Amino acid sequence: MGVQFVSAKLSGAWVSCSGEGLEGDAFAAEHLRRRSVAFALGYGALVAGNCLFALAPSLAGMTAGWACVGVHMGLTHSLIQATLQSYTPDGMAGTAFSLFDIACAPVLFSANLLAGTLSQQTVAAGMGPVGAFYMGGAATLASGALLLLAHSPAGALGDRSELNLSALSKRRR
Repeated sequence: MGVQFVSAKLSGAWVSCSGEGLEGDAFAAEHLRRRSVAFALGYGALVAGNCLFALAPSLAGMTAGWACVGVHMGLTHSLIQATLQSYTPDGMAGTAFSLFDIACAPVLFSANLLAGTLSQQTVAAGMGPVGAFYMGGAATLASGALLLLAHSPAGALGDRSELNLSALSKRRR
């Protein structure tokens, strides 16, 4: 819990403290750049955690994997909510968060079902319960690439004209 809390506080401070003297598009561009970097670091930490869980079957490896997952949670989970709020019209944040959570539920259920199945298959093959971690690393790499594409200037989340700048400026104060 401590690793997650510290990384969330550092990530939030780094993403939101940008913008001194910047207004409008310049502020939005710098904010999106920092948010993208924080997402990339968080996804990299999750890939590292999955690799440690799968390839370092020792107490030290498990502890390092746990720390990497904590860093991932701290860096990305608060940014997911902030990204959602950045693109939500004023007064609709609660509805957007609820719809997001409802959409995530079947995806998480399916992912956990697949992870359990893969773990059972790798155990049956004599490799140990590492299938979930291999799948988790591969899925994180794929979704991270898609997220970076979405945050690029060519992607929908990189379009500064869709940003709710009033929501960003409220968090800035």
